[in-house]
Amino acid sequence: MTSRLARGFFHRDISLTETEKVLQENIVGSFLVRPSRTKADSYVLSVRLATGGIAHIRIKRTNEGFDICERQECFPTLYDMIDHYRRNFGELQEKNSENIELTNPILAQMPTFEKYYHGPISHSQVVSILNKCHRMGSFLVRDSETSPGDYVICVKTPDYIANIKIKYFSGNLFLDGKGRQEQIDRFKSLDELIHFYLKHNILVGVDGVAIRLVQPCTANWFYARDIHQRCEFLSKLMPSQHGHKSGFSLEFELLNQQSDPQSSQYHKKVGEKQENRTRNRFKNILPHDETRIVLRNYSVTD
Repeated sequence: MTSRLARGFFHRDISLTETEKVLQENIVGSFLVRPSRTKADSYVLSVRLATGGIAHIRIKRTNEGFDICERQECFPTLYDMIDHYRRNFGELQEKNSENIELTNPILAQMPTFEKYYHGPISHSQVVSILNKCHRMGSFLVRDSETSPGDYVICVKTPDYIANIKIKYFSGNLFLDGKGRQEQIDRFKSLDELIHFYLKHNILVGVDGVAIRLVQPCTANWFYARDIHQRCEFLSKLMPSQHGHKSGFSLEFELLNQQSDPQSSQYHKKVGEKQENRTRNRFKNILPHDETRIVLRNYSVTD
């Protein structure tokens, strides 16, 4: 389970009342995971049942990983645990032996629409993305796999990809292990933290090595339900902030630059022909030969 849609189920700041309200408004099998308000290093998997009720199942985090109370199975990450029970219907049960099905993750709110944030992606995906960024100091921020609710700044250096954890505690974000407790810089939002260290250029890595954040390795993903917020965010990015390009111009440029693994399987030879140039609505967007719409009785002079 590697897609952001499948991994977006963790809600850091949702209450029990809000959880039950959201789940009641969704289909059977809808679920989310939230921190336990009563026990440290514990989480709660909340699921809407076929009976109409809501099940709340405690998840413990130990040195070995994550496990559901009174079960022997342990998983390295919360994502691995949820993926396992989604794929193996019948293994997760209520106290009355009723099977619990996990079908529809309730997606959490994104902490930012800034392009450095890549969401709940895996370490292997981070490596793949940063390897395509040639400039040293290129970075991105992802959700922590081992500490739900925290984040990780991943920075490309000449020798390796540095991973610096951003901790969340009592409404504040701060870099894990950066100096003594009273010296730690604390921030109210992810944007505030990232822009602070971008401005001051120096970030202290976990091994004591000073690392610079140079430029974000940009992402242009978002959940479909957030399209209006995304458009509002892009409309506020003025050309003066990004050279001579607006937010929407940058967005389309990124989409155009993205390499689709399947795109090499298709061809655009017909659209590239000289006689068909006037038939294409856009100069830089051409139809695939396999899926193009063939125009009949078309007059070039129209």
